[in-house]
Amino acid sequence: MKRIVFAVALAAIFHAALAAEPLVLDRDASIALALEQNRTLRSAEVALGTAQREADNPLKALLPSVSASASLNHSDTLFSDPVIDRSGWTFSSGLNVSLPLQAGLADSITQTRLDLDAQRITVEQARMQLVNQVEREFSYLLAAKS
Repeated sequence: MKRIVFAVALAAIFHAALAAEPLVLDRDASIALALEQNRTLRSAEVALGTAQREADNPLKALLPSVSASASLNHSDTLFSDPVIDRSGWTFSSGLNVSLPLQAGLADSITQTRLDLDAQRITVEQARMQLVNQVEREFSYLLAAKS
């Protein structure tokens, strides 16, 4: 976790060197910078978005699957009996509708919602932990400066 604070401090130093003027960070700016650039928090938020999309479509398992097909063929024979003409056009079509029913469908919908709630908690915990770390390191820096 010190790596996060070190990365924030390093980014601040690099930014200050490029800007050629001193960068003054207060507690809120340090927290905002850490929240913006933390990869762990970003990946947790991406996972939350995925869980949200899964929870938004819980009834998609109840929708039927539909497929249709059609074909048109032409055949012509070289050697055929003129009395029995087997050349010509043939058309065929098909329609398939299936409804997969699962015994545990209600449980899987409930599990999807629970996964979404767990991911929300994970993101909030990551955010709170990062804020606490930055505040603690900021206080250490202030104490060391005094």
